[in-house]
Amino acid sequence: MKVYLNVVESKKSPAHSVYRDLMSNPPLEYVNRDFPKISQKAQKSLSFLSKLLNLIKLPNLWQVKESCDLVHSAGYLITNHKPWVIDMEMNAALTGFNANRLYSPLCKSIIKRYLTSKYCKKILPWSEAAAKSITNYLPDKRIAEKIEVVYPTIIPPVIPKVKKENGKVNLLFVGRYFLAKGGKETLKVVDQLSQKYDLHLTISSGDVPEELIKKYSKNKNITFTTLSREELYQTYFPQADIFVLPTHYDTYGIVFLEAQAFGIPIVSSRTFAVPEIVEDGKTGLLTCAPKVSWFDSNYQLTYKGKHEENWKKFNRDLSEIEDKELEQELYSHLETLIKDKELRKKMGEAGRKAVAEKFSVEKRNEQLRRIYEESTNISKGKISHCEL
Repeated sequence: MKVYLNVVESKKSPAHSVYRDLMSNPPLEYVNRDFPKISQKAQKSLSFLSKLLNLIKLPNLWQVKESCDLVHSAGYLITNHKPWVIDMEMNAALTGFNANRLYSPLCKSIIKRYLTSKYCKKILPWSEAAAKSITNYLPDKRIAEKIEVVYPTIIPPVIPKVKKENGKVNLLFVGRYFLAKGGKETLKVVDQLSQKYDLHLTISSGDVPEELIKKYSKNKNITFTTLSREELYQTYFPQADIFVLPTHYDTYGIVFLEAQAFGIPIVSSRTFAVPEIVEDGKTGLLTCAPKVSWFDSNYQLTYKGKHEENWKKFNRDLSEIEDKELEQELYSHLETLIKDKELRKKMGEAGRKAVAEKFSVEKRNEQLRRIYEESTNISKGKISHCEL
C-alpha cells in the first residue's frame, strides 16, 4: 500500500511539528520520505493563489501528482480522483483559519461537496472538540460517519537530571502569541502569588508587550526570555514544577503533551480541546472558559470577519477586557499546586502515563494503519456517497 503524506511547506511556513513527528515516526513507509520544499518562485505563485482564494472565498484545494494508492492530506481538500483521508485541528483549517472564507456559502458548499465525495474516505480531526467543529459546521450524516479522532502524539523524551533550588517552586509559561495564550493573566496572578510564596516564573515568548515587560521586570521572581526547544528539553522542562498556560487560543497544544511527558502538572483553561489533554483534577487543574476566546461555544471561530481584522480585534479584546473569574481561578489553582508538593507529584505521574498510553505513538500508528487499510479496501467496493 502506497500512502502519500500531503503536507504543504515553504521556507516561510514550515510544517507543523505534528507532521514532522508523523514523518519521523510513521505508521508505514510513506511514498515521500520528506516534505517537498516549495521554491521561492512557486511560493510567489502560491501567495498569489492564496490571495485569489481569499478574494473569491474558496477552501484550500490541492492536486497530488505523485503515484500512490491513498493520500493522507493535512487540511487540504484533494481534487484527484483517488482515495484520500484528511486530518485537521478544526474545521477552520480548511481555509487556513480564514473566517471570511469559511463562512462564505460558496466555500461551505464546496467543502461539503468534497467531504461527502466517494474519494474522501476518512476525516481525522485531532480531537473531539475538532470533530464537533466539523459536525456543527456541516451537520450531514455522511460526513459524521467518516469522522474518527486521531490524537497527535509525541515521543516521550529522555529526562536529564538537573539540580533544583531547594524550596523554590518553578513555574513555566511557553507560547507564541503571548496575550492569546493567557500571558497577561499569568503575569498578574503570579506577581501576586510571589508576595506570599517562594516561587519563580519563566516566561518564554517572543511577543510580550513592552509595557508588561516594563511593569513586571521589577519583580525579580519573573524572568522574560525566548527559549529554544533544546533549552526547554534540557533545562527548563526538567526544572519546572508547574506548567501554566491559561490559553484563549489553542485548538490542541503539543506543548501540553511535552509538559506532561516531563511529569509536570498543568494549569490551563477550558478552551477547545485542552480538557481532552489536561484531565482536570488528575493531570492538572483547569479554570473556567475565558471570557475572550478564539472559539465560541459551538467550537467555531468567534471572530467572523476578515482574518487581519479578526486578529487585531481579538488582541485588542485580550488587552482591554479583564477576566476576573479566570484570574481568580488561576490564582486558586496555582496556589493549590504551589502548596502541595505531593499533589504535584501525583499529577505529574498521571501526565506521564497519559503520554505513554492515551497519546502514545504506537497507539496512533496502529490506528492510522487500520484507517489506511480500510480506506484502500473501501475504494474497491461499491460507494453510496455522492460523486463529484
